[in-house]
Amino acid sequence: MASRTPLYDSHRAAGARFIEFAGWDMPLQYTGIVEEHLLVRKAVGLFDVSHMGKIFIEGPAAHEFVNFFSANDIPSTPGRARYTHLLRDDGSDIAVEIHAVDIGNGQYEAVVRDIIAAPLELRERVKLAIQPANAKQIPGRPGGEQ
Repeated sequence: MASRTPLYDSHRAAGARFIEFAGWDMPLQYTGIVEEHLLVRKAVGLFDVSHMGKIFIEGPAAHEFVNFFSANDIPSTPGRARYTHLLRDDGSDIAVEIHAVDIGNGQYEAVVRDIIAAPLELRERVKLAIQPANAKQIPGRPGGEQ
């Protein structure tokens, strides 16, 4: 059985149609893909990303550490990112997919696509993403001008 985010019941109550994605029951759409796409382009959309996690790596050997486990070279220029796979410690298999970003000062942020293997207390947290990034500037929206 697929895992469910803490917002599963809310999605179901709102009429979401679900798909299984990377071991998770995730809402695909509510009213229709085109209608929802246009709504997000014209206004704002809220996305349940509770199935994702963030890992911060820092210190003088942070780049070497991230690179050691990565299938690809991770950029060492602040602001640069790479979609890659973290490998098991013996390099034999993919452990998880990540999006790794050099956030400067010897720090890296890895956004983990599937946090299903994480401790339960991390999997029970609700995480939301707002799109577009300029949502704060949309008049009449939370955080925007009234």
